[in-house]
Amino acid sequence: MAGVNKIYFSPSGLLHRLNMDAVPVDQDLILSEKYQLIELNSTRQLVFPHINDVKNNLAVLYGGLLLILTARFPMMNCNMLPAMNYQILLISLQADQEVGIIFWGLSVRSIL
Repeated sequence: MAGVNKIYFSPSGLLHRLNMDAVPVDQDLILSEKYQLIELNSTRQLVFPHINDVKNNLAVLYGGLLLILTARFPMMNCNMLPAMNYQILLISLQADQEVGIIFWGLSVRSIL
């Protein structure tokens, strides 16, 4: 495929399970290093391209969600949860702030 830099594709069936970016071309090269891969939901998008008109550049970031942890891990003592919650909140706040910086660079406002 001489002169080809960009590949548009629409995976069908079990091909949806493959990470096409990571398919090896040879021993030292993967597909995404050789081509710009653009995955489409349907090849129809090539004929009728959809232009995303973003009206709201806002991302809401959630962190510290402790969802039914004791039901999934019954051996965990419920008395441990308050101390763990505080540590989880500190870690998730830091992660949310770092993601917020990335969004800010993309002109997307974020709410923690």
